[in-house]
Amino acid sequence: MPVRYRAAELYMQGQQFERAAEQAHKVISDPQADASSKALASRLAAGAWLNVANQKVKANQLEPIRLANADQRRGQPLQPRVPPGEWKRFVDAADTYLANLDADPEASKPAAERRGGLPPAQLALIAGEVEYAFDNMDDARRRFSDILNRWPDEGEVLESAVPLYLQTFLYANDTQGY
Repeated sequence: MPVRYRAAELYMQGQQFERAAEQAHKVISDPQADASSKALASRLAAGAWLNVANQKVKANQLEPIRLANADQRRGQPLQPRVPPGEWKRFVDAADTYLANLDADPEASKPAAERRGGLPPAQLALIAGEVEYAFDNMDDARRRFSDILNRWPDEGEVLESAVPLYLQTFLYANDTQGY
């Protein structure tokens, strides 16, 4: 497992993101992987899949995430769907990471001392944005609510999460919740 994890890190450094994700997933799926190994590898996999998704969006090979609010959609009905390709892989890796977050030795370090990768709140936010963009509003609301509860001091993340959280109520015609 340590060799596969190191290979994933090296692939990330070499900007070979799909290969990095493949190696990280081998660590995650290893029957002997403990929560700490899964946390480290899934954080790396999430970052790798996010990079692949962004590259494919730029190359017009993957649908971008669009964060339209209820007014911009002008009553157009929601069409919930599974996020395509690398977006789904990113969300899955982010979910695995967040499920094992307490075992991540990097999470307890001050931000300036952590090894690469996005902070947990940022990964959770992007996963919520992906679900929101593909009209999975109940899941997106759950994710944004989790961010509000777990990271109430992350102002930069909350600045993005709160408006989207509120929009999920508007999409559900839930003015009381809004």
